[in-house]
Parts: sequence; C-alpha cells; structure tokens
Amino acid sequence: MTTAMPPGTGEQVLALTATPASEPSLEPSDVVEANELVESVDAAGLHLLVRWPEIEPEPGQFDWSSLEEKLQIFGAGRPRVVTFSVPDTAHRAVPEDLREVPFDAAEFEKRYFDALDALLDFLSGYDSEAPTLYLSIGNEVDEYFKGHPGELSAYESLVDSAFEHLHQTRAGLPVGITTTFEGTFGADAETWARIHATADAIFFTYYPPYDAAATTLAEQPLVDLPAMVEYADGRPVVLQEVGFSSSVDLGSSEAAQAEFVTNVLRTWSELGAAVPFLGWYYLHDVSGDRCEEMVNYFADDSNTSVWEAFLCHLGLRHSDGTPKAGWDAFVAATGE
Repeated sequence: MTTAMPPGTGEQVLALTATPASEPSLEPSDVVEANELVESVDAAGLHLLVRWPEIEPEPGQFDWSSLEEKLQIFGAGRPRVVTFSVPDTAHRAVPEDLREVPFDAAEFEKRYFDALDALLDFLSGYDSEAPTLYLSIGNEVDEYFKGHPGELSAYESLVDSAFEHLHQTRAGLPVGITTTFEGTFGADAETWARIHATADAIFFTYYPPYDAAATTLAEQPLVDLPAMVEYADGRPVVLQEVGFSSSVDLGSSEAAQAEFVTNVLRTWSELGAAVPFLGWYYLHDVSGDRCEEMVNYFADDSNTSVWEAFLCHLGLRHSDGTPKAGWDAFVAATGE
C-alpha cells in the first residue's frame, strides 16, 4: 500500500473548478476571466473527471479530444487529481458493449485495465507541466450500488484487481475510490470501510444534504473534516469535490454558503498534510443548456426541481459574473 505523499505535494493543493459566467451569453472572454479568477485565489490544482465512454467510443479505439479540450480550458499545468468514473454516481458509465457484462468478468477486467493504462499513458504526456497526484477509479460509487446491490461483490473483485494492477504498473501513484461523505458514514459504512481498506488514499465528495437548517449544515465541516481524517487512519484524505448550494429553494442562502466556505477552508488549513487536496465546485453558477444537461444526468422526473436548485447554484459567483458572499469568504480564507 502506498501511503507516502507523492513528490511535490508537501503542501496542500487547492482546486476551484473554473465554470465561466454564462449569462447573458457565454463568450470566449468569460472562459479566460474564469481562469484568471481561479489563479487570483491561488487555486493551483485541478480535478479531472474522466468518463470511460467519452474516451473509448468504440471498443479498443481511444479518442482524447474531449480530454484535451478540458485540459486546455482548465489548465494542463495544474497538478491534478484524476477520477476514472466507473461507476459514476447513479450510472454504470461504461462503453455500450459492456453495459451487461459483470464487473468481474475477464472481458470487462481486460478492457478496464486497457482503458486505465491508456488514460495514464495519455496524461503522462502532460507530466512535464504538472503531475497526476492521485487517482480514483470510481466516482461516488456508493450512490450506484444503492440501486444495484447485486453487483457489489463483482465490483469489489474488480477494485482489488485494479489496485494490484496499478501498484505493479504505476508504483508511487496513490489510488482509491471516491464515495460520498454520507454514504461512507451511513447505513452501509461497513461495506465501504471494507473496500476502502486496501486503498492508498481516501477520496470523498462533500456536499452536505439539505435535510437540516442551512446554518446548522454550514457548521458541519468543523466536525466532518476531522472525522474523515480519523477514518483514513493515516492515509491522505482527498477532498475530490466540495460544494454548498446557495439556493433559497433548498432553505439555503448566500450567507449560509459563505459560512460553509469559511468553515471548510479554515478547518482544511488546520488539518494540513492529512488532507493534501481540496477541489471546490464551482466558481460560477451554471445556467441554460449546461444546467439542464446536469439535471438530466442526475435527476429523475420526480425531483428535477431539487436537483436544479442544488446543482445549478453551487457557484461562489452568480452566472452573470457577479460575486456572492461565498466568493468574498473564499477570497478572505485563501488570504488573497
């Protein structure tokens, strides 16, 4: 098990996803300005989420154009955490011809390893600009297995094999899987503790659920982040994604978001090298087609309004480019 910090990560790395202002319309200058704002708060890192079907549209045929575009937009020179998202939250997220193939089938495992190897080979071409710090091989996987418990045993077998493969072929690159904070500590905690046991790092997404007063939720990082460190038992905690919607439709507010920002960043700083990476989602709220695309991916017909209020209002700034109180708190907490 690789528990040492990768080279060059003695200090904490902060990332802020540079979603551009998109209203009244999205212009190339908005993308440039978003990256300048991210740089202004010394958010030097990058979280790169990779969906398998996007890079392997045909069996054995890899297309890197979408990934190259992401790196060009968000910064190839940023040290990165990479998530190969299989599964991806509620989706299996595999190529079409593998949709019905069990996770532990020899055919699936070979294709999966080939895709992982191809991805890491591609990213190695950017290592001279910035390294891959950590690799997660599944995104919010606890959410997927809520609806597919019969596939869990096969998935555990795949994860064990993948960790072994990566330790042999990519020695020194810490690997793990990403689970939600709620899932990790929830009813299936024993399951995720078992799967995390052989990981080199513990990856979390952290979006407090909106089932309590927003002011109470804003204070949770003071308790939750130290709990993650204790859970990791000496391994690095990678906060892959952190966010808090300001939507009043969820009982939240700009003030509550700002308090959450302050509490997360202050606690993160206090925890030091135990939490070497934090990825904040997002810079600006998303709107229009991008908002609709995200809602359609995550929601079903019964809860689209809740997902819209959550996903599309995570930004520290409004979609028209004006700052929220959360942005001011972020700037203050990063000392800029």
